[in-house]
Amino acid sequence: MTATNTQSHHPQTARLMFSARAVTAISLAFILAACTQQTATQSAPAVKGPAGKLLASVNGYPITEYDVRVKLQTMDPEMELRQDQISGALEELIVEELKYRKASQLGLDKDTAYQEKITEAMAYLNYFKREGMSRLFQQEQVIAKSVTSDEEARKFFDANKQMIQTEVRVWQVLSRDADDIEKVMSAIKGGTPFIDVVKARFPNLPKGLAPWDVGYLHWNQVPETWLDELSRMKNGDVSGVIMGPRGRAWIIQLVDRRINPDINFENQMQTIKLFLTEKKKKELAETTLEALRKNAKIVYQGK
Repeated sequence: MTATNTQSHHPQTARLMFSARAVTAISLAFILAACTQQTATQSAPAVKGPAGKLLASVNGYPITEYDVRVKLQTMDPEMELRQDQISGALEELIVEELKYRKASQLGLDKDTAYQEKITEAMAYLNYFKREGMSRLFQQEQVIAKSVTSDEEARKFFDANKQMIQTEVRVWQVLSRDADDIEKVMSAIKGGTPFIDVVKARFPNLPKGLAPWDVGYLHWNQVPETWLDELSRMKNGDVSGVIMGPRGRAWIIQLVDRRINPDINFENQMQTIKLFLTEKKKKELAETTLEALRKNAKIVYQGK
């Protein structure tokens, strides 16, 4: 594949491209970061990777194929560049490098507008550094340490066999309005049967539909906020108001609780492993973040 213009339309490239302003800022940030680590007397270093092929050096400062691709806004390393594209962009970069170094010697880098652009570019660079290293940290310090073994899953099943084999059928009232859910609770406490309360909320419901009936739920399908109430409920019992995340509130009635003997370790092992892994990740993420905050000095300006 050969590039015929300075803008790549390769599908992969399209996903990697940023706005022209962002590309310029990011490129400037990387160049700036590199420049702060080199001196004019240093030899040009070898740069790893296909896009890092060294094409020239100016007083020891390297110009790589990556620099050319940034210049041409053709970031896909699989996109073949024509030799005239490379040569033209390389000569432009050499001239720009010479002018840049001389301008710096003359103190022109103190220009206010230039410094504002540098600040913006460094903000982009810092964003990518934070985001990239945060992902690596999450992978190495949380996800990789949260893997669940078959043995752990087996122990969990043996310790919670009855709970895992238990299925519950529940009717629910769900609301995001505090006044509404309290009115429902008052009606139930006043003696109105739960089923009458929920049916009244759907006056024009087609025959045969029962949106309040969530059916039989397996152990890993029951919302965490319901567990405490359900553990104390018998068939026919109605809960109090159960508050949940994102402003949700429920009142539930336990219709039935049954044991399903067909549920065993073999058909539940992967579900258990996923459940335990997610639980570990959540707990480890919370404790890790707590430790990071505890050992850091965070100062909010203006507070």
